Amino acid sequence: MILLLSQWAFGECQRTPFSGPVVATWGESNRVMTLVEPLVYTDPDCNAWPVPAGVDVDGASIPQLFWALIGSPFSGIYRKASVIHDHYCVEQNRPWQSVHRMFYDAMIDSGTNPRKAKVMYYAVLVGGPRWKYVHYTNHEPRAFSKPGDIDYEELEQWSILYDEQLAAEHVQALQTEDFTLEEIEALASRAFAGTEPPNSVRID
Repeated sequence: MILLLSQWAFGECQRTPFSGPVVATWGESNRVMTLVEPLVYTDPDCNAWPVPAGVDVDGASIPQLFWALIGSPFSGIYRKASVIHDHYCVEQNRPWQSVHRMFYDAMIDSGTNPRKAKVMYYAVLVGGPRWKYVHYTNHEPRAFSKPGDIDYEELEQWSILYDEQLAAEHVQALQTEDFTLEEIEALASRAFAGTEPPNSVRID
């Protein structure tokens, strides 16, 4: 008990990163992979990222422009990380920032070379999907609702656009120099040129 309490006090957790290997079947196009057995990733903070059996994944969460630089998302040691990341980019039930960061952590736990993992993290930050909830309403903010008030939230997608030349320069630098994750996120922000949905939309 004393050992357990001391581990939590220092923010540590006992974990097995992956529940097992990727067990899947390939579709006729050899592009879509269907999980035969569930897969669970547990991140360094002990958050579980389960993917159920029967889920189809195709690597679409990683921009194809980067495939020539990093290879197919399902052909390397980072296959498990790609499967988990792909699923949560479709489900979109957790913040996109957390999903992309989980991808980096899962790659490291898979044994991916840290520099390559950082390149792939950059790739999904720049060209991967982003989403957020937008509040739709037909009235100004007020403490108490009135008859006829409409208030609901809808999951909306960012438009994804980035400077390909600048992104290529960043990837080249990431392959030869060591950057912190915060520096990588700053580089991605410089190259990203997409549009974030508004926080709130007035409907009449």
